[in-house]
Amino acid sequence: MEKIVTDNNCVLDATVTFQDFEGKQAINFESRGGAKKSKNARNVDYKEGVCLVLERLLENGVEIINLYLNSSRAKNIFPDIKDRKLSIDETYNIDISRYNCEHLSNLIGKALREKKENPKSIGGSSTKRFLLTTPYDDVDWETIINPNK
Repeated sequence: MEKIVTDNNCVLDATVTFQDFEGKQAINFESRGGAKKSKNARNVDYKEGVCLVLERLLENGVEIINLYLNSSRAKNIFPDIKDRKLSIDETYNIDISRYNCEHLSNLIGKALREKKENPKSIGGSSTKRFLLTTPYDDVDWETIINPNK
């Protein structure tokens, strides 16, 4: 597990893990949980971490991403990862250059909240564990996560 680090070397409470996906490296954003400011809180900087990674991807020439709900519960409900693919504005190949990071982060949260066993049910978490992939072969994820290494 790795923590996302700001350009000023501040370690965010936002954890990612690396995962191979279709022959390329990708990252999982670990879910946020627990009440903020409680002793059980984890990954409280989730949204800030997502924005920072999206901005760094763009700075490194990565414009297209794909997202998959990747929680253990989702894996049980939707065993095939293709069934866990998330769309933003009705597209799966998401062009991140079309959005500012705050807006895209909100849209990702909405997609996570809406991907569930019963789509008609009310509620859902916008900070679930998800996998972020790109079609690019040369993404240096370690530098995206921590440019100060």
